[in-house]
Amino acid sequence: MRFGYKLLLGAAAIGVASASSFPNEISAFYRASFPAEWTKRQALAVCEQTNATFVRYIASEREECYSRLRNAAALGDRTGIWSRHDRGPQMASTLGTIR
Repeated sequence: MRFGYKLLLGAAAIGVASASSFPNEISAFYRASFPAEWTKRQALAVCEQTNATFVRYIASEREECYSRLRNAAALGDRTGIWSRHDRGPQMASTLGTIR
């Protein structure tokens, strides 16, 4: 059992050394997989929910997801995450009376 732990520790050390050798590539990979833009985050969430085989870490799948949702918005499907026009302003009567 000790040999297994040593092997695991050695693999972890090699992984950490490899990751520290390429910090810019790893941070770019993380930023692409978890974008800061709200629309892209929501698009990836929708793709994960609707497609069981979607993997956000694969660049081609992310781009396909973005293009599919952009095409849906361009065709007039305005009920998704790309537009919020289907939400009307709240009526004052629903908020209660102001005293």
